[in-house]
Amino acid sequence: MTPGEVPGLRTDFVINDQVNGYPTRSVTTPARAGDLEALVRDGYLVHRRMLTPQTAAELSGAVAGLAEAEEGLSEAEHLPGENIYLRSLLDKDRAFHPLIELEPALSIARSLLGPQVWIDLEARMNYAGRAGVAVPWHAHTPVIPDPLPPLFCFPHQIHCLIYLRRVTREEGALCVLPGSHTRTDTAKHLVAERKAPCVLTAKANQPTLFAQVKALPWVQEPTLFPTAERGHVRYETKAVRVLTTPKTAFAYTKKVLRAHRWVKDLATGRVRRTYAYVVTSLSAAQAGPERLAGLVRGHGRIEALHHVWDVSLGEDASRVRAGDGDAA
Repeated sequence: MTPGEVPGLRTDFVINDQVNGYPTRSVTTPARAGDLEALVRDGYLVHRRMLTPQTAAELSGAVAGLAEAEEGLSEAEHLPGENIYLRSLLDKDRAFHPLIELEPALSIARSLLGPQVWIDLEARMNYAGRAGVAVPWHAHTPVIPDPLPPLFCFPHQIHCLIYLRRVTREEGALCVLPGSHTRTDTAKHLVAERKAPCVLTAKANQPTLFAQVKALPWVQEPTLFPTAERGHVRYETKAVRVLTTPKTAFAYTKKVLRAHRWVKDLATGRVRRTYAYVVTSLSAAQAGPERLAGLVRGHGRIEALHHVWDVSLGEDASRVRAGDGDAA
């Protein structure tokens, strides 16, 4: 061991650089081999007390300051009274710069992705004083098909989620999966093996589940939380219906929600109806109809916000990077 080297698991990478003689770059992480194996196998790894209380308080204050400065901007990703999404923290406040070298997060990422990584910092904050407000976290990962093609490449990306305030089991992470990620093996792992609550969108990529939820006796259930909005070009109504403990292909179903959206184009008179179906393992005690509907609306809003960035503003098409490393 060389002077100053951190004891732990070491990985030596040979860089494919013929000009410089294929140099070796070493990465040492204080994490155990079992930690890396667990992250690869389970898709997540929990570390406690990565930050001192003082550091967490300083970062929390920096996030609150940025939120106050940005919440009134037209381009802000802000749901008034609920939450705000803050991007590019490294460019906005030096208080976040030490997180670039946060351990063991950085060395774990370099051990699994390769020695050179690209780091970006973002924050989500919910506003105090209102119960049941979710802080949706959208993970940018390509669709993972089932079964996996022979030459499939998994996403070169790792998210490190840091809670700056203490959370309880009821306030902690809840998995909300879009239809493209709804898989029976994923649901089994989350609910049965990890005892983690989850909300799954039922779409045609799971034909058995989709057919079952569509065929449920929805007309017998009352319409909940109806809303109506009139804009310059369209009139829109929304409502939900909820069924408790129906039998579906998702073995852990405790509730199914159907969201109905009715839109009329005021210029042409054309009417469009859409239905979205959501299956959850949350019990009635964990989430009543109102909270479940809020979770679905929050997920839809964050998807819409990301569509603006990714498609309308071309963020997904951008090839601008700080170096050529993977994302962490």
